[in-house]
Amino acid sequence: MYSKRFNDPFVFFLIISILLLVTTLTGCISDPGKAKILEVKKGSPAQENGLKKGMIINYISYGDGDNFTIETVKRYDEVGDIISSLPPGELITIGVLYEKKDLVFENIELAENSDQKGYLGIETGPSSGLILSVNHIIVYFFVIITISILIYVTSAVEKWIERRKNEPDR
Repeated sequence: MYSKRFNDPFVFFLIISILLLVTTLTGCISDPGKAKILEVKKGSPAQENGLKKGMIINYISYGDGDNFTIETVKRYDEVGDIISSLPPGELITIGVLYEKKDLVFENIELAENSDQKGYLGIETGPSSGLILSVNHIIVYFFVIITISILIYVTSAVEKWIERRKNEPDR
C-alpha cells in the first residue's frame, strides 16, 4: 500500500511541488537581500570616496563618543533610511564586501539633498536576484493546487473507466 501511493501521479506531483516551494522559501529567508550598490552618482560623496557599483554594504557607522552608532544593514531598503536620517556634513564609515574582501571607507562626509537631509549618492538594491512577494507565493500555491486537482481528477476518471471496462454488461 505504501509504494502504491507514491505511484499515483497526483501524490508524486504534490510531493515535488511542496519540495520546490520549501526550497524557494528557504532561499528567500536565508538571503534577505543585503544592500548592493547598483549605481554611484557622479560627483557624489560616494564617488569621491571610492564606493563602487557591486559593493555590498554590511554596516554604516556614525557619531562619536556617547553618540557613536553602528547600524548593521540587513536589507537593501535600510540604507536610504539610515542616510536620510543623518544631517548633511555628518561623517560616516561604511563597511562593504567587494570581490570577496571586507573593505572600510572612513570619514565620508554626507552632502545635502533637496530635502536638507544627508545625501551619499548611491542607489541600492537587493544583493540576490530572487525577490518573491506574498502574491507570487500565493499564485504559486494555487497553480500547484490546480494542477494537482487536475491530475487527481484525470487519474480518478481513468480508474473509473478501467473499472467500467472490467464490469460485465448488465
